[in-house]
Amino acid sequence: MATAEARFDFPAISDDGKQNPRPGEGWEERVHEAADDGWSKGAQIGSVALAAGSEEGKGPPYVTAKFTFRDGDEVTLRGAVPGAGSWVGKGRVEYLEGTGKFAGRTGSLPVEFKNPKRWG
Repeated sequence: MATAEARFDFPAISDDGKQNPRPGEGWEERVHEAADDGWSKGAQIGSVALAAGSEEGKGPPYVTAKFTFRDGDEVTLRGAVPGAGSWVGKGRVEYLEGTGKFAGRTGSLPVEFKNPKRWG
């Protein structure tokens, strides 16, 4: 198992989401294993519920992502929206809470958004 500071246990791709969500909007995307090229979708492994947020005057917009995997494990991550709020670019999200193999994780995970989104 990889450390929380390095990456997910595997890279994952999510898509089918909103192009430019506004704070307060939420949506769900399917989650797939990332194929060898890093951006193609492999097998579907779960889903992610995403919510866009903003705190007036307190930095860039943020995204909260709650992953639910087919094996029953869950993990919630939160971080600034990549690209200074444009939803395109690279960034990091912090582990908030998790169950199963994600229980007790701390640190952050790299992300890249270009719709689809790459986690890890």
